[in-house]
Amino acid sequence: LSENEVNLIISAFKTEKFKKGDTIFTEGQSGNKLYILDSGELDCWKTFKKDDPMTYIKTYKEGDSFGELALMYNYTRNYTIIAKTSAVLFSLDRQDYKGIIQGTELNQREKFKAALNNIDILQN
Repeated sequence: LSENEVNLIISAFKTEKFKKGDTIFTEGQSGNKLYILDSGELDCWKTFKKDDPMTYIKTYKEGDSFGELALMYNYTRNYTIIAKTSAVLFSLDRQDYKGIIQGTELNQREKFKAALNNIDILQN
């Protein structure tokens, strides 16, 4: 990505704050955001069999990211994420993500078109 594209992505992130015990999202929910953990800790839980209690999977720490599959491919959430401590997250929603990707693709297409216009054999 170009520096401008990176800056565009960074500017699209929003800050979200959660208190200890808050649920970020629940397994099976429709997902529309990617998250990056700025501070705090989050626990990841999964239910493997219907009516069984949730099983602890891992703890997310500063700098960890999650939720990209739901954002990119419209998947439902595979886990439940609960704030272990107070936490600050950066989030990018699907609408902003699509706008950035479409803008990047359009820019790339224009670069290819300009390059093709400079090839003599393709002028006719």
